[in-house]
Amino acid sequence: MAALIAGDCAGGDHRGRLAAGIRIAKKGVEGHWLELYVDKSDDAVIDLAKKYAELEHEAKGDWPVAKPPFRHPCPPKTEGHGQSK
Repeated sequence: MAALIAGDCAGGDHRGRLAAGIRIAKKGVEGHWLELYVDKSDDAVIDLAKKYAELEHEAKGDWPVAKPPFRHPCPPKTEGHGQSK
């Protein structure tokens, strides 16, 4: 999730803003340990981050953005750089 947000905050790929998802595997767990998706969104990575923050799952770890309440992780946009949300 941190990598998706970092890419999005840096400008990301404009074609990839409609849907986002993560899949996490864990040794000893059949299939995916965690799957989380957002489809048909105007800002899919941020919407995914919101769902991730509200989710209770041990895969999340101690990352501050992963805890509610959701706080937008990208710095404010400056002229010609970053994202505005």
